[in-house]
Amino acid sequence: MTRHEILALFDQYVKGFIFTDVERSLRARTNFLTALGLMFYTEFIGGLISGNAGQRGHAEKNFYEAYNRLGPAYIRFDRAVSGRFHGRKKKPRNVYDVVRCGLVHEYFIKKNFVIARRNQHPKAPGVGWSGKQLVVANRNYFNDFRRMCLAYREELVRDKGARGRFQAAFRRKTYLRP
Repeated sequence: MTRHEILALFDQYVKGFIFTDVERSLRARTNFLTALGLMFYTEFIGGLISGNAGQRGHAEKNFYEAYNRLGPAYIRFDRAVSGRFHGRKKKPRNVYDVVRCGLVHEYFIKKNFVIARRNQHPKAPGVGWSGKQLVVANRNYFNDFRRMCLAYREELVRDKGARGRFQAAFRRKTYLRP
């Protein structure tokens, strides 16, 4: 695929479908669906970044490929979740486990939580604490997610290796070819 074809695919799927879906979901006030979509889309974009999209055994790695690009507040929150819920014998808790897997597999985040349309502070990160409750603020998360995706698009413009990983991920999904 050429650079132009890769950017066209990115624009179609990310800017066209994903951004539009989340905006519509925010307007419809579907808080749980929006939060679930944002977690899923974070993992999907991470799979494009890593080149592992569609491969078994890479879901958590793919999630963090994108999640860690959302900003330092997100990384700190993940560490805080791990620190607060560290008493697990089987596997440690983290944002992937508590938030993403909770929403995907159990409908609820695995700990005391609130899903809100937005944080009172527009610049606040989309995840955080309110006392002992985990908070996902969908609008705030989406603002950071969109910023991260657009920065990744610029990386696709500049970096041949990033384009190669993107292409490898899409090559496994033959129905997504232009």
